[in-house]
Amino acid sequence: MNETAPQLTHRMTSAFDMARTVHEGQTLKGSHLPYLLHLLEVCSIALRHGADEDVAIAALLHDVVEDGGGEAQALEIGSMFGERVKQIVLDCSDSRVEDAGEKQPWWDRKIQYIDHLHTASEDAALVSGADKLSNARSIVADVAEHGDEYWLRFNTGRVGTLWYYRNIAEILPARLPGTQGGERLGRSLKVAVADMVDLVGHDQAEADRKTALKEETEVRNSYG
Repeated sequence: MNETAPQLTHRMTSAFDMARTVHEGQTLKGSHLPYLLHLLEVCSIALRHGADEDVAIAALLHDVVEDGGGEAQALEIGSMFGERVKQIVLDCSDSRVEDAGEKQPWWDRKIQYIDHLHTASEDAALVSGADKLSNARSIVADVAEHGDEYWLRFNTGRVGTLWYYRNIAEILPARLPGTQGGERLGRSLKVAVADMVDLVGHDQAEADRKTALKEETEVRNSYG
């Protein structure tokens, strides 16, 4: 990972165009703002914490396989930007199906993603960390503004969302690059998730944790 300014080339322009095209018409949760804003923020966070151009491109494209075309889109990424970028994007995707309506249930996808983080590469961890930091900060700001009803906009509400981000903050920092940027990103992620928990309150967060652990156990047991 870079500790110096990365060289950004025309490849970044091509990546931006792909992200803009694939996510055209998509908006941020609960708003009319273009989803591209989130992708630009993730890319910016990654660059601020040591990403080189390949990792920055993957940050821009981290959702295109999950939300924009599955394996076929991954092949196009590999053709345009190389195998390293393709693998980072695949490692940051919790689904590879072409039709978003055919995705596995939320709990199954997130459990598998969390399990995968234990062996994630530094490249994938940096992009995932930037993504989750962007999301966590947005959740904190939106809950602070809109109140508890904002949690209803998530697939599993407050319980599942808190479970997911608390697991992310526990596992991911150890997978980040052992650089100043990687360590700083890990600290920032932990702070953002702690802020999320503080908004809920300790007693409610603890009750949610127990509810979520029961759900997680049931899903894992269903795998046989």
